[in-house]
Amino acid sequence: MGEIPPIEAKKPERTVYFNGNPIKTQIYDGSKLLVGNIVNGPAVIDLPGTSIVIDVGQQVRKTERGDFVLTL
Repeated sequence: MGEIPPIEAKKPERTVYFNGNPIKTQIYDGSKLLVGNIVNGPAVIDLPGTSIVIDVGQQVRKTERGDFVLTL
């Protein structure tokens, strides 16, 4: 637990377009994020069947139930 995602959750960065602008973006494996981890944007969390895009100034926290809460 803790706010900082484990190194194992990080995937290689890739360029993602936010509002038409290319930004080198950190990518995370959502299945490897732990309870209480916080991911600050810009970032993408990859999950089976979907991805969560986190824009600049936003953040996502993983809850005890395994949900991801996006704060704008």
